[in-house]
Amino acid sequence: MILVYSGFFLILLLYTQKERFAGQKKLFCFLVGLYLFLIAALRGITDIGGAGDLLTYTTTYSHLPSTSFASLFKDWQNGDLKDFGFYAVAKVLADIGISKQAWLGLIALLFAAAFAWFLYRYADEPLIGVLLMLVMFFSFTLTGLRQTVALAIIFSAYGFILEKKPIPFLLAVGVAALFHSSALIFLPAYWIAKLKIGWKQYVLIGAFLLVAIFKGDWFRQLVELLAWNESMEHYAERETTLTWSGYIIKAFVFFFCIFARRNVEKLPEKRAYALQALLNCMTIGLCIQSFSSVVAEAFRLSTYYFMGCTAAVPLVIANQKNDKDRFIMYLGVGGALFAYMLYAGVYDGLRFFWQV
Repeated sequence: MILVYSGFFLILLLYTQKERFAGQKKLFCFLVGLYLFLIAALRGITDIGGAGDLLTYTTTYSHLPSTSFASLFKDWQNGDLKDFGFYAVAKVLADIGISKQAWLGLIALLFAAAFAWFLYRYADEPLIGVLLMLVMFFSFTLTGLRQTVALAIIFSAYGFILEKKPIPFLLAVGVAALFHSSALIFLPAYWIAKLKIGWKQYVLIGAFLLVAIFKGDWFRQLVELLAWNESMEHYAERETTLTWSGYIIKAFVFFFCIFARRNVEKLPEKRAYALQALLNCMTIGLCIQSFSSVVAEAFRLSTYYFMGCTAAVPLVIANQKNDKDRFIMYLGVGGALFAYMLYAGVYDGLRFFWQV
């Protein structure tokens, strides 16, 4: 946990010296990927953040060598096994002697590399993108292994959205769904990104958020109706035990982008489209997160749409017209994120394998 907090402060410190690192974006993003990889690959198998998923995954992995592919496939057909693609790949690795710790390392490498690539390609101010990842998403990737693989693949889907390549986008989402079927919720994102959303629409969205927060029972019924497998039905039926903190931090980041972009310099057409596309996705992510008051796992679904904030917020801050505003925004957002990380205890229980 200390290593995570130390990394957070180091990133803030680097911002004050960023002129010295001008032109070193590729190196910085590589180091970010290495930093995230080392934390995830060297973590011990413990109950992180109150979620026991990691213990369940590693126990299942230990039993895979004695389980046939036919048995796995049958369990998947019967609904006793979720996301066959994930366990099929895991079995291949287990059969060739890859240890549990090395398996975690491979998943960590995939996610860290995907995020570092996304940061390098689309984040104008990658430092703040790393802070957002550490505070809002990374802790979940240490426990939710199936969705972590899916999220890594969805980073490439974001790239296809921003490069306007619909067929590769659909293929990426399809592959991601083999590892966690919830990735299918991201299918409309390519077309959502193209929408023109202005202030009138945001007012309507604000009204929708209020309804969702206080009268959101119908969302559980909708998820149950549209559930494409038993896993999604299970998520819909789970009563919420989540606090409001996750919703509040996402709302803060979203509305910061909406208001701060008023002072953004005129962007090139490609960058302007990227910002609008990412904000559109964040809008959907925040709407889905609103239903966490009635469906505990709504945050899982919202993550697909909201993790684009790791590029959107850097775009907004880096292109402010005034240098002073840029500096204040960086410190303000960084301070709010750090306060949330301390309050929520997102890395409680994190230990490295030599500490377990």
